[in-house]
Amino acid sequence: MNVWPVISEGKASPRDEVVYNIGPFFAAVRQGDWKLVWKATLPSKVELFNLAQDPSESMNLADKTPQKVAELQRRIELMAKEGVEPLFLVDALGAAQHVLFGSVSTPEEEKDLESQP
Repeated sequence: MNVWPVISEGKASPRDEVVYNIGPFFAAVRQGDWKLVWKATLPSKVELFNLAQDPSESMNLADKTPQKVAELQRRIELMAKEGVEPLFLVDALGAAQHVLFGSVSTPEEEKDLESQP
């Protein structure tokens, strides 16, 4: 998804959701004004917030809006099946690559090294 016009020209973002995290036992996603935080470990917990009306996330609307909870849970499950990687995991693996493979070059790194003066 190209977000350059958002950054460079101040245009509206084409994104309609933000994935905070998806793990085996927890997930959080924001879609529009709605944010769902879902913890499956015991004791399980589901929280739903309307960020436009409650930016401090003080009023859990999960019991009052079960259809929105179900919709966002389905979205989380779909993303988990698609293999969405949490951003912190991507960053951590990138940072750890040098430590894990210290003296071993990946094919991409070899190309970079060959092209250096």
